[in-house]
Amino acid sequence: MDKAEIGKIDPYVVLGIRADADARSVKKAYHKLCLQYHPDKNEGFRQEFDRVQLAYMVLSDEKKRKRYDKTGVLSVDDSGDFDWEAYFEGEFNEVTKEMIEKDRKEYQGSEEERDDIRKELIEAHGNMERLFESVIHLEFSKDEEDRVYKICEELVKEIDHHAIPQWEKYVKERKKRVLKLERRRKREARDASESANDIGDMGQLQMMIAGNARRRKSQFDDILDKYSQPQKKVKKKKT
Repeated sequence: MDKAEIGKIDPYVVLGIRADADARSVKKAYHKLCLQYHPDKNEGFRQEFDRVQLAYMVLSDEKKRKRYDKTGVLSVDDSGDFDWEAYFEGEFNEVTKEMIEKDRKEYQGSEEERDDIRKELIEAHGNMERLFESVIHLEFSKDEEDRVYKICEELVKEIDHHAIPQWEKYVKERKKRVLKLERRRKREARDASESANDIGDMGQLQMMIAGNARRRKSQFDDILDKYSQPQKKVKKKKT
């Protein structure tokens, strides 16, 4: 990115968070987007990944964040001599595809994932469909829906039903919703493939996909994204 592009970045928009988001929310959003846009996982998303790094650099530093909130101007280095290339390269190497996969395997099926599903199910008022937008590492497929549904069936026994009024509706409409989500998944994959052929310019395609992702994310601004550090050991659920 050149300085002109950097100057146009709104770090709150990039991370998909509100201007009053606390430090914990900033970090969660950052780690979720690292998984989503890391070039080792999604080829061609290097520019979006760099935007995420820049946004986090500003919002994770209290002084820089206050300055941005007051002036609307990005300021990442007080000396005015900042090595962008070295910074982005360092962040690129910090999160690897293997690290993401390792974290996914440790997280899925753990007590931590179960706790997160419970929390997000309550946030979504029982609409299980929303979990695929908010729970880390959870991407829709028929098998994943079935796995998470079984977890939710156990969880709802522990939750006040007044807190999850949409659960029964999801249960009744489950088959229809699964078909809808499956059609959406296939359509998005097809659209991305067709756009790659038609547009030719991967930069434009990246922005289109990123824009769609942010629009979907904006519908759930009150849902906090969850991510556990790869170094953290996670206890598996007792069987």
